[in-house]
Amino acid sequence: MPMSWLLHKSKEEWGADAAQFKPERWLDDASGGARSKSCDLSFSTGPRSCIGEGFAKGENLALLAAVVGRFEVKLAEGCEGGLEDMGLIWGITVKPTKLRFRMRVVDGWT
Repeated sequence: MPMSWLLHKSKEEWGADAAQFKPERWLDDASGGARSKSCDLSFSTGPRSCIGEGFAKGENLALLAAVVGRFEVKLAEGCEGGLEDMGLIWGITVKPTKLRFRMRVVDGWT
């Protein structure tokens, strides 16, 4: 497993629920509740951190708003299991090969 995966799931750094998918961690706290900014390696940290971090976060928020406003998103059948059922390929990043979604257009933004 890559070090980033282990750090991002560390109970010592993130708390007892570190392995749970909880996007609400970041609603009230930009650090997600981690002990330090160094616990999230998504954009690195320090003088060599990603120059596009702010842009990428803003772009992700815009994309998320567009998807949430236009589609109903659910996990496809057979994808309800945990990490062991996602067919993860380990490398510099982690790629799930068996994670599928069902999306249905709903009335909303156009």
